[in-house]
Amino acid sequence: MYNRPELLKKPLVFKLPPDIEQSLQASGDVKLETFGEGAEDHANDSPDSSDDDDGPSSKAAYITKEIANSPSGPIFWLTSPLLPSVWLGMYKTIYPTFSRLRQAKDTPRSGSFFFCMTGGGHFAAAIVSLDGKVLQHKTFHRYTTRRKQGGAQGSSDAASGMAHSAGSSLRRHNEAALTLEVRQLLGSWKTQIDEASILFVRATRGSNRKMLFGPYDGQILDPKDPRLSRMPFSTYRATLPEITRCFNELTTLKVSHEDPIPAPIPIPEESAPKAAHPRPASPQLSDKEQAAVLHTSQLTSLIRRSKASALLAYLSSNKLTSSFSFFPPSSHHHAPSLLYLAASLNSPASVTTLLVRANADPTLRNEDGKSAFELAGDKPTRDAFRVARFDLGDEKWDWDAAGVPAGISRTDIDAKAKGEKKREEEAESTRRKLETARLTEASSGPITQNKIEPSARDRREAEARGLTPEGRMRLERERRARAAEARMKAASSNS
Repeated sequence: MYNRPELLKKPLVFKLPPDIEQSLQASGDVKLETFGEGAEDHANDSPDSSDDDDGPSSKAAYITKEIANSPSGPIFWLTSPLLPSVWLGMYKTIYPTFSRLRQAKDTPRSGSFFFCMTGGGHFAAAIVSLDGKVLQHKTFHRYTTRRKQGGAQGSSDAASGMAHSAGSSLRRHNEAALTLEVRQLLGSWKTQIDEASILFVRATRGSNRKMLFGPYDGQILDPKDPRLSRMPFSTYRATLPEITRCFNELTTLKVSHEDPIPAPIPIPEESAPKAAHPRPASPQLSDKEQAAVLHTSQLTSLIRRSKASALLAYLSSNKLTSSFSFFPPSSHHHAPSLLYLAASLNSPASVTTLLVRANADPTLRNEDGKSAFELAGDKPTRDAFRVARFDLGDEKWDWDAAGVPAGISRTDIDAKAKGEKKREEEAESTRRKLETARLTEASSGPITQNKIEPSARDRREAEARGLTPEGRMRLERERRARAAEARMKAASSNS
């Protein structure tokens, strides 16, 4: 646009809101066509200039760009002494820099804007003059997108392979037809496109850009053309009214009564680094305490895995007694020693080994005032305490103080377990016999009104159950043949 001043013979007049236009015309002999005159001269003036002019004249109807804090968005903002507390904005894609405003005004201008939008099978293009008159326009629409799945057919083919359906074939044909129509249209508009000042193109997907930029023979649009520009705002479906809306949006000055340029955010000074609070040093353990931690880890691991023989060997090799207290005590207040832990974990083998072979004391109580027997959670573990009382005798410990019931031998426990198992098996056998008798009586008895006969469909499904697809087809053919034969026999008997 700016490298071809010979095409710019007519100024682009921005449309102003009515209140702003009245404010400008009421301030003196200021014409909209000369709005901006003298801006470059004023921009070169020193801030300490000693001009004694009382007010702006027609020569001083300038616009000054806020260069220092200009935001990086698509719009740059201007101010004028003719409009105090008013900021005017325009899109950078129309006049990217303020200096080109001056150049564009001094140079005779002519030309037009070329708009081209495509997407979703829709295409719209127009040549719009600088005063907003649509010189030429054309729109196309083809069925190229899948209705429910969404997306173009070409994108679907590239992602998951070509589908072989009537709809996919139709969409591929329409994509090729739309591409041909668009390229023929661009070829017929070559002269107008070459004379256009700016080329606004909206083509998002790769297939849409390939439709416009090719490469192909007789290509019109060049992706490296400096006149190419994108829409600096969101657009909708490619139609002629949408192109008209885009032109009006681009050529209408934006008015703001609040400063749109954000103030620079002050950078806080680096605060002094906070003094790091020293962490309290962990207490150093003595050699004896470290050994106690190691023994605690090994012994608890053996009890959790119910390794009774290995537990007894570890105690013997490390010269430890069954009354060994775990370390640290604060982490083992519920089960402070071996017997407590074995009972709370329901390990009968460990309980028996500790009581009978390691001489563990069952009368000790933890901080909660409970004995090891009271921590046992199942019957086999409680029976282990009773067996130990029977084997060791009532004189060994005060079993009543420990809460352990009367002793019982291992033989009695095994016999009792066998008796309970036998009674359970007999009860299960009786239940099965009664259930079998009930089912036999129900199947052989008379048909009642509540009994549901299987339907013909259920019988067919039962016959075909377990067959292969080929076997089911053969069965269905035989069934149909029998039905046809029955119909023919019935027809002959009636005649």
